[in-house]
Amino acid sequence: MAVRFLELVETGERAGVLQVAAITPAVFRAAIALFRQYDTVVLSLTDCTNFAICEQYRIAEASAFDQHFSMRGIVLCVL
Repeated sequence: MAVRFLELVETGERAGVLQVAAITPAVFRAAIALFRQYDTVVLSLTDCTNFAICEQYRIAEASAFDQHFSMRGIVLCVL
């Protein structure tokens, strides 16, 4: 199943409908800052990294099951 997911990601990239975002040092620093900011909430560093990427790329909507996105004003889209 994981291999199939990677194949779908690659297909989306080739079609120009999906962009894979790299975790740059700046994104990592922003994620760490968010992680420290939300130290009283149960958030993972992965959550905070997703938030930092959304901010960097101005992503306002996300397809996710994680309700934490709404904390940052990101609209959840149901698939």
